[in-house]
Amino acid sequence: MAFSPAPGLAADAAGAYPSRPVRLIMGPGAGGPTDSVGRVLASRLTELWGQTVIVENRPGAGNTIATAAAAKATPDGYTLLLCPISDAVAPALYKKLPYNFQKEIVAISHIGVTPNVFVVPPALPVKTIKDFIAHAKANPGKLNYGGLGVGQSGHLSMELLKMMTGIDVV
Repeated sequence: MAFSPAPGLAADAAGAYPSRPVRLIMGPGAGGPTDSVGRVLASRLTELWGQTVIVENRPGAGNTIATAAAAKATPDGYTLLLCPISDAVAPALYKKLPYNFQKEIVAISHIGVTPNVFVVPPALPVKTIKDFIAHAKANPGKLNYGGLGVGQSGHLSMELLKMMTGIDVV
């Protein structure tokens, strides 16, 4: 597959890319699955390019802080953004964003998929998802769930499960 640089990269076409360190901005906090993928990616790009790729975590506000920082960066190819699903849904979740994702961010590669895992504490009397749904229906509003944040895939997956099954979990 051929690489076609984003419009802002054309100005740097005369020199070798990258000729200086590259920032990789990520919205998720350090230690999570997206951060792990980003750090492996940064390490590999550093090896391939012979230039340092610096990971910059900018957590908060459903990853919109990181995306805003990337959108405001000079469009010269030296600032990359690792986009989790929250970037795709942010316009539906937030009334006003400090950027226009479709106009200010250019996709260059799909790097992976992070699956969701559904787990329950051993004390909960369920063994299957069918058991969980039945238990949740019998105990509306009494079960809580946790995830990495608003708009993240775990949150959206649980909201979809709630809509599809009619369960009431918090």
